[in-house]
Amino acid sequence: MNTRKGAQAPAATVPTVPAGVPQRRNEHVERVRTLVRGLSGALAALAACALIILMAITVADVVRRAITDKSIEGAVEVAPLLLLGAVVLGLGYAEQTLTHVRTSLVTSRLPLRPRLAVRALGGVVVTALLLWITWESADRALVAIDENDVTPGFVAIHTWPARILVPLGFLLFALHVAFRLVDDLKALRAGGPDPRDTDPDANPADAPEVLVS
Repeated sequence: MNTRKGAQAPAATVPTVPAGVPQRRNEHVERVRTLVRGLSGALAALAACALIILMAITVADVVRRAITDKSIEGAVEVAPLLLLGAVVLGLGYAEQTLTHVRTSLVTSRLPLRPRLAVRALGGVVVTALLLWITWESADRALVAIDENDVTPGFVAIHTWPARILVPLGFLLFALHVAFRLVDDLKALRAGGPDPRDTDPDANPADAPEVLVS
C-alpha cells in the first residue's frame, strides 16, 4: 500500500464522557445525601419524643406506686420498646453530626494520607458490619410480624412496631458511614483536605472522644 511521504496516520479517537454527566451524577448523589440527612434529623426528633414519653411514663409509674402501691398497667412492658426506639432512631443523626464516641489514638498521630487510608479501611469494615446488622434485624422484624410476637407480662403489646425501627436506624447509620467513606476516598485521591474539617454537618468538638496518651 503506497503512502505519501510525510503523511501521518490518523490519531486514535478516545471516547470521552459528556461534560454534563459528572455534574448530573454529583447532583443525584447530593439529592440522596440531602434526603438521608433530612430523614435522619426527623427520626432523631422522634427519638427525642420517645425518650420524653418514656421519662413521663416512668415518673408517673413511680408516683402512682408511691401513692396507691400499684403500678400503671403496661408501663413495664412498653418501656423497653420506647427505649429501643429512642436508641435506634438517633443512630443516623449521631453519625451525621459525628457525636458517636470515637477513639483517635491512632489517626490523630498520622499524616493526612495515612489517616485517610486508615479511616477508609475502617469505614469499609463498619459499613459491611452495619449492613449485616440491618439485614439480620429486618429478618427478626419480619419474624415478629409473622408470629404476632408480643411482650411478656400482664399486658401483651406487639413488638413489631419497635422491631421494624431497628433495621431503619442501622440502615441510616450505614449510609452515613458510607458517605464519609466516599469522602475520605476522594480526599485520599486528591491529596486532601480532610473532609471532616469542611463538613457542615459534623460537630467533632461536641463528640465524646477517647484519647489515650
